[in-house]
Amino acid sequence: IARALYPIDVELFQSRLAEQAATAASLRSRWPAASKVVIAVAKFVERESPLLIIDTFADLRRQMPMVRLLLVGDGPLRSALEKRIADLGLTEHVHLAGYVPYVDLPRYYGASDVFLHVAAFGPWEISVSEAMACGLPVVTTRNIGSAADLIVPGRTGGIAGTAEASELARCLAQVISFAGTTETKSAVTSQVRRIDVNVAAAEIEALIDRLTSLPVTNNGEIH
Repeated sequence: IARALYPIDVELFQSRLAEQAATAASLRSRWPAASKVVIAVAKFVERESPLLIIDTFADLRRQMPMVRLLLVGDGPLRSALEKRIADLGLTEHVHLAGYVPYVDLPRYYGASDVFLHVAAFGPWEISVSEAMACGLPVVTTRNIGSAADLIVPGRTGGIAGTAEASELARCLAQVISFAGTTETKSAVTSQVRRIDVNVAAAEIEALIDRLTSLPVTNNGEIH
């Protein structure tokens, strides 16, 4: 058996994060320096629950007025999303970035402090790995497959007990309290390196080596 979880090229994201640091700082400068920035990357469709992202952010702002939301993505629910933002009086505190090409995502991760993912379900969800490859702790729910393998509560993020806005906001507030430190960034990247492409490749290669070294009978059967 070889473990081959959905791998990610951590070094690639780290290098792009460094290359795009200046544009990330410019993006973040739209808000006061003391702001804490939550980022979500999602398609604006029912499965990825974009309205829940807004409701969670609204609850969080009642606890932490200095937070801001950077929302990357687009889709058929955009109009409903814009209305919810306006109705909740969040227009000045939410930046809708629209669709962002994959190669440019690190500048948005680099402008943020914590990643929020609230999809209704997901067997893995690669955006969690991407955010962690950029040093961001993650808040999500047990509905997301990667949560069990990558999130260590209180260290690399938090796992909300329910997919309710109030519970997600409570979990976010806890994670924001330790986000952004060198220690947290190091813990997050160390955790996601466990599924780096090089690690996954090495495990598969080792399995092939073990299989090819097994004794074979005259009729081709492996013992």
